[in-house]
Amino acid sequence: MTDAVPIRWATVDELVLRIHGDLDREWTLESMAAVAGYQAHHLAHAFAEVTGHPPIRYVRLLRLDRAAHALGRDPEASVIDVALQAGFSSPEAFTRAFRRAFGRAPSQARGGPTTPPTDPPPGLAPEPTLGIQGPFAAWSAIVPSFAPEEVFAGFSELLSRCPTTGPWQVGGLAQPWGFSSAGVAIEEKRCLRLLDRPRPAPPPLHAWRLPALHSLCYAYEGPLAGVEAACLWITGHAIPARGLSPAFTPLISLVEDLAAPVVRARLVIAVDPGDSGDLAV
Repeated sequence: MTDAVPIRWATVDELVLRIHGDLDREWTLESMAAVAGYQAHHLAHAFAEVTGHPPIRYVRLLRLDRAAHALGRDPEASVIDVALQAGFSSPEAFTRAFRRAFGRAPSQARGGPTTPPTDPPPGLAPEPTLGIQGPFAAWSAIVPSFAPEEVFAGFSELLSRCPTTGPWQVGGLAQPWGFSSAGVAIEEKRCLRLLDRPRPAPPPLHAWRLPALHSLCYAYEGPLAGVEAACLWITGHAIPARGLSPAFTPLISLVEDLAAPVVRARLVIAVDPGDSGDLAV
């Protein structure tokens, strides 16, 4: 008999990917169930089991994450416009939901101009290459943080299920949107094992994929612990200095050899094609 758990996880993973790719759609429980091929009450149970959130709440939280990203990157962003894009009928309702999610008002999430430091972190090449990166398909393990013990646990699960066969197949990713509160970043972190094609992921792993996008790719060489600082410099300083903003996609860190004392990495971040910044790199 076919194990129902992997099928359920694969179905929800596929639906989550559809939601991420079409976030402005008028998602209802019924429309999600139609996409998933489930009855609505069965989908609600399976979705909450896999993601930890009911379906409609998941969409609302994802839209709030995007709103935090928009406010954080643009100090002149209109709260009314951001609220409407997030699917709220009034700024007051948006403010209440935003406070519940992030513990502060939207006006307190506004970003400001950033000044890039003279030099990038050690090991990071300051000039990226521009190109179409992807599409990517992967299995992923969601981890609480990029602390060494959490990363080790995530990769142990991934690589025991799917050992690497070549370089640039493992890495990590984190959402570049949101903002920091008391030093804690509001973002999702995953360990990643790239695949040659999309495949359902066995629990507790998740399927993940990203379409081909205009991206900047930075080269890094140094200790594994320096990758996070390099990513923060890229999103917080290098991208804004070019007049760009990251697209609503994760920043991907692909490492050639996790076990090497000095790792080589590719740090890939998609940029918003609507921006008017300088893409001549």
